[in-house]
Parts: sequence; structure tokens; C-alpha cells
Amino acid sequence: ENDYNASLIKLIDLANKAHTKLQHSFPPTLTTSHLRKQFRDELSNEDVLNGESNSTVTALLEETESILESVQSTLWSITRHVTLLTPTIEDGNNFGADVQSMVLKFVQERESLISGYMGDLATYFWQRGNCMEKIG
Repeated sequence: ENDYNASLIKLIDLANKAHTKLQHSFPPTLTTSHLRKQFRDELSNEDVLNGESNSTVTALLEETESILESVQSTLWSITRHVTLLTPTIEDGNNFGADVQSMVLKFVQERESLISGYMGDLATYFWQRGNCMEKIG
């Protein structure tokens, strides 16, 4: 049970870490016009025109990937924990087994989402390269 609680606490900490990082990189006080200007400045930046990556975006991608890997690992731990603690199904009262089954399904769905997000991150540079090819 301690491992399970520690895993849940780790998930909450990772979510808070991601939220803080995004709030720092993209404060909610930024206006749309400010973001447009910032985007135009980046597009006119000589390094970007020569194919260099946006340092803010690259840093966020690396941080996000690290957080997603940690979340995925934690979800795997929770899956193992729930699987090992699933009570045997017997005639009659199977409430505990039903609950464990629903929790396991929920966690596995989240694992699938995280895997999808990680796949999306992996295609960022490919998509960026296609865009740069069209611009340049």
C-alpha cells in the first residue's frame, strides 16, 4: 500500500511540476498580441531561419518528455500494484474485484494516452522540418 500511495503522490508532484513549468514559460498574463509579436520575432530570428530550433520550445519538449516518461513509469507501477492486489472472483459478492477491474481499466487508458502523447512529441522535429522546408 505504501508503494501505491507513493506512486499517487509522485503523479501529483509530476503534474504540479509540469503546470509550474508551463506557467513560467507561458504566463497567463501574456496577451494574444504579445504572443503574435513574440512569434514574429522568432520567425525573423536568423538562427531559426537557418534551421536552428527555438530554445524555449526545445527545452519544454525535453522537460515534457521527461515528465511523461516518469508518469508512464508510475502508471506501470500502479498497474502492477492493482493487478497483484485484485481479489479472486467468487460466487456472490465480487464488489472488490469489480472495483479493482475498473481502476485497472482506467489506469491502462491513461497509459495509452501517455504513450500517444510521447508519440506526438517524437514527431515534432519531423513536422518542424517539413514546415521549415516549405518556408525556406
